[in-house]
Amino acid sequence: MARHEEALESYNQALAINPMNARTYYNRGITLRHLKRHTEALDSYNQVLAIMPHYPEALYNRGIVLEDLKNYEKALESYRQAQFIKPDYAQAHWNEGLCLLLLGDFELGWQKYEWRWKNEFFISELSDFQQPLWLGEENIEGKTLLLHSEQGLGDTIQFCRYVKKVKELGAKVILEVQAPLKTLLQNLDGVSIILSKGEALPTFDYYCPLMSLPLIFKVSIETIENANYLKSDSVKTKIWQAKLNPTQKLKVGFVWRGNTKHQNDLNRSIPLEKFIVLLTNDKIDFYCLQKELTPTEASILAQTNTPFFDDELNDFSDTAALIELMDVIISVDTSVAH
Repeated sequence: MARHEEALESYNQALAINPMNARTYYNRGITLRHLKRHTEALDSYNQVLAIMPHYPEALYNRGIVLEDLKNYEKALESYRQAQFIKPDYAQAHWNEGLCLLLLGDFELGWQKYEWRWKNEFFISELSDFQQPLWLGEENIEGKTLLLHSEQGLGDTIQFCRYVKKVKELGAKVILEVQAPLKTLLQNLDGVSIILSKGEALPTFDYYCPLMSLPLIFKVSIETIENANYLKSDSVKTKIWQAKLNPTQKLKVGFVWRGNTKHQNDLNRSIPLEKFIVLLTNDKIDFYCLQKELTPTEASILAQTNTPFFDDELNDFSDTAALIELMDVIISVDTSVAH
């Protein structure tokens, strides 16, 4: 269990004894950020750099805190200073890319995003296929290309929109995705074969991670594919229609948290208790789109007469059909929103 307050007290005591210990200021900065005391964390990193100006990890972490404070230009400057000292600093390159994407600089941002594979803390690893990686340089007309998901379900949902552009280059596309998405994406424009991760792969000539496609196609804010590229199954939609309350009330589907195993879940989820004031509104029919409820959450939904389906949502084709029937979706940053 993290004991950040106690850690902070120890660092402060250590600095009272030795106010020139850069490493203590560095660890104090990390702790303060965990406590969401970002301005103090920034001050701590500045203290580090006053003692050790060429400390790339401190520059990198200062960049993260500056992003927390929405001082993006200064954050970029800090990341770049870290890279100047340590040119192969993958985390600094990747975070620079994320910051650039946030600011809308897609050209450089997607280039920097490729540093994710060299970042030791990145959640995925570049697949170890014998076939070569394709990043848009080779002519793939008449070739078979494996496109594979690499991160979360929401990421796959967002970036599968570019599959059809690969098909337009004359390639046969094999799409490998997480099992819960296979049925939903089986009719995606441009897909020849769709597989769940773990299924045997047929022969192919090249492979490419889905989230490298915006780099390959030089996507900008103006050229993002925004057409309705995903469709719900009409048969499933009719099945789910029969499960809903036969009223004329506004139908609202909602999701209050993501996967609790996700490293950023604490920053995106909302306790279900905060929804009770909404769920008791008798002018609206609320429907839970959340999977894997805790006993407490199931109890709250039962007490407020809010329908929840949990085990009936077999995969995302069911979720898509249910979303199709809603008038409004309220969701935290998770795959349902995407």
